[in-house]
Amino acid sequence: DAFCRDNDAVARRAHGITLTPTLLVEAMLGALKDESFDTIVDAGAGSGRFAIAAAARWPRAQVLAVESHPQVAALLRQRVRESGLASRIEVIERDFREFEAPATGRTLYLGNPPYVRHHDIDAAWKEGYAKGMAARGIRASQLAGLHAHFVLAATQCMREGDALCFVTAAEWLDNGYGSALRSLLSQADGPGLRGLWVADAGQPVFSDALVSSVVLWAQRCEAAQAVMGRIAERA
Repeated sequence: DAFCRDNDAVARRAHGITLTPTLLVEAMLGALKDESFDTIVDAGAGSGRFAIAAAARWPRAQVLAVESHPQVAALLRQRVRESGLASRIEVIERDFREFEAPATGRTLYLGNPPYVRHHDIDAAWKEGYAKGMAARGIRASQLAGLHAHFVLAATQCMREGDALCFVTAAEWLDNGYGSALRSLLSQADGPGLRGLWVADAGQPVFSDALVSSVVLWAQRCEAAQAVMGRIAERA
């Protein structure tokens, strides 16, 4: 909250920094209450609301909080120390799109990817996004926002049994650039869509961002892939 007071919404917009309300963090983790994980990756960790809450909910899991903004990463380290969870939460100051997946254990990719429109994304990253989708046989628009890049990056890291739970802007559900994500999530050998929770457009989730929101839940497993395969066949 102090960071947001010192850096108004306009200043934070170029970096896509919109911190997640505690109520939503708790709701997302609550939806996963029956799951167990060895590693939790908070993608675009911000001030650590997801990382710290996840570490408390899954006391045996190692948490990797990935944050690229230097000032926010410093705040994140401070909060981790104050929480008493420094032995279990590792802060990684890096762009999540360059993140290397952990070697072992079931992993949850969690968080609120930064919302940055395509105008503020470097051309090289746009090309990388298009190539990543092309490797899946999907044609992708370079008009995609940064949250779409993060979804692709997470699915590229996911292995059998891994899960994904992100809150993003909901626009990709029905606009042009979102067709690549929709195709990715509907592939029989894709990440395995488990659920979408779309917020009421009249009840904004984020007080300082005028976007509708959706929580995406996916899990890479043979059962989920079989379901998506049957859906694709019917389509």
